[in-house]
Amino acid sequence: MCLSIITLAILASHQVQAHYLFGHLIVNGTKSKPFQYVRDVTANETYDHDAEFGRQYPLFGHDLDSTNFTCGRDAIKFAQKTATATIIAGTEVGLRVIPKAKPWLPNIYNDTIFHDGPANVYLAKPPSGVALESWAGDDGEWFKIAGFGAINSTKWVIDHQEGFYPYTQFYVNCAHVNIIGPGGGMPSTFARFPGAYNYTEIDERMNRQGWLEDHTKFTGIGPSVWTG
Repeated sequence: MCLSIITLAILASHQVQAHYLFGHLIVNGTKSKPFQYVRDVTANETYDHDAEFGRQYPLFGHDLDSTNFTCGRDAIKFAQKTATATIIAGTEVGLRVIPKAKPWLPNIYNDTIFHDGPANVYLAKPPSGVALESWAGDDGEWFKIAGFGAINSTKWVIDHQEGFYPYTQFYVNCAHVNIIGPGGGMPSTFARFPGAYNYTEIDERMNRQGWLEDHTKFTGIGPSVWTG
């Protein structure tokens, strides 16, 4: 059994309401129930009066060294309640965001991602003798199985509001999966969460050098994608 982690980095301000929570696992086009196979998270204390919206609150640079960056805010608290999806190797899988908790958001933004940045997907398995449901994942050997970068290096989306956007937001969630069937090879490069991402390095690449670099070639910090 393995944990599957997805991280999505977004350049945005604290005030932006485009917050995300990847609560649905998709297997062969079938979407699971919310948090059926994905560990839930707690609300940020800023929004403890509005838990539904607070759970979608992002992580920031100061969270990169926190265990919250492994699977999301306090996700280990929900591990025992999370089921494990059995997946045949080679099956197409994905994660979908939970619809926004605020009904006043435009429908176009209700369950989609916009002004997104690089996204990465990792897998790791718990140590021998450790149950997936009790494993936090922070000591895991995570290997990257997918990475997605920008689709355009020079333009913003046309409906982006004017404003000051100085911060990078991170959205992290973990799914429980049991991958079966034939496979081959062994990954050789791994990452640790927390530990793999250094905010100084990200800030230098995305903010300081960003205007001179081709973002379409950037899929985030960490090891290369392992293709099996």
